[in-house]
Amino acid sequence: MLRQKMFFAGVGALTCATLMLGAGNAAAQSGSRLCGFKTTGTEPAIPGFAVAIVYEARTARWSYTKECDEAIDRIRKKRPDYISHTLPNGESITVKLIWKKVRKDSCESVGKDFAGEGIGNDICDHMKARKAYTVVKAPGQAASFEKQ
Repeated sequence: MLRQKMFFAGVGALTCATLMLGAGNAAAQSGSRLCGFKTTGTEPAIPGFAVAIVYEARTARWSYTKECDEAIDRIRKKRPDYISHTLPNGESITVKLIWKKVRKDSCESVGKDFAGEGIGNDICDHMKARKAYTVVKAPGQAASFEKQ
């Protein structure tokens, strides 16, 4: 009986310590990396316009590399070549997207193209792990996140 009480007391202390440490690290997303594609430009060029279709992989998972590579393959097949965009004057244009592969890139390195208007560099703060998202940033607007 005494052993059980000591065991549960130890579990309680460990749980409390884990919760306290976990709360401070939750926003950092240190175990997240992005896999998929992001735009490096558009034709015609629209400064401040960016699109990414990315999967948030967790580095602690044993299948991390496999999940990342599978996400890249799935996204490669679904990414659009063109997107419609409405200019500030109300005119709608079709824009060609120029893509670059993202493989195990940090949330911040991909997110720098989507920051502004209340969105920070760490775009994983707006995503759930192990899910794919389309992220779109238009000039003067906050980035939008759509779960795939």
